[in-house]
Amino acid sequence: MNSLKNKLKKNQLNFGTWQTVPSNSISEILSSLNLDWIAIDIEHTSISLTDLDNVLNSIKINNTIPLVRIGEINSNLIKRILDIGYQGIIVPNIENKDQAMKVVNSVYYPPLGKRGMGLYRSQKFGSNLLKYIKTVRKENIIILQIENIEAVSNLDQLFSIKEVDGFFVGPYDLSASMGIAGQFNKKEYKDCLKLILKKAKKYNKSVGIHSVSSSVEDVYNYIKMGFTILGYCMDTIAIKELYSQNIKKIKSKYK
Repeated sequence: MNSLKNKLKKNQLNFGTWQTVPSNSISEILSSLNLDWIAIDIEHTSISLTDLDNVLNSIKINNTIPLVRIGEINSNLIKRILDIGYQGIIVPNIENKDQAMKVVNSVYYPPLGKRGMGLYRSQKFGSNLLKYIKTVRKENIIILQIENIEAVSNLDQLFSIKEVDGFFVGPYDLSASMGIAGQFNKKEYKDCLKLILKKAKKYNKSVGIHSVSSSVEDVYNYIKMGFTILGYCMDTIAIKELYSQNIKKIKSKYK
């Protein structure tokens, strides 16, 4: 069992980040930071399957678990991503058990799921097929995103699915579905997070959240709340915030 899947199973704290720029160099830099995982985001970016193919080894070179956040439940896309060699997927905006099971069926081979068999990098182009089939259940990771208030009303059915390794709150989409987009200090939003964490504890499920800004204080607060899957910042925001803060300081001193 890979290190991340083991941590999710034991509900242990783990850290990752979001990559949105299709660059091998970015992948290699991020994977050198001793993170548990890197999520390549193809939901909101221009990153293609070809890009995914190219950056994979740049992530694995530093023994970081590579995940992909897709944009929708798409069995063929999921199959292709896993065949490329990625070890897990993050699926957004899951609202009910039927949707969640479609993801499970797309990830796992029969009899557990309905994934079609192919021969590509994951199976060492055919030479490792039988071993790969045996290890998929132990190695592949499914993380579903809670991004809609509808999902919150279905937490019991979602958290009861044993094949799902963890859940991830999308703060902006969740708050938007409540009519308070980005207003994270609203009582109703905070109460929603508390309910999610309470239900997760009941079912012993790992739950995470994307701490979008570069603030470490935000991460500390999320950990105190009980989140165990921490997605810290993302490549573009980290670059922009560091440059903007330091350039502003330099210019104010030497203007």
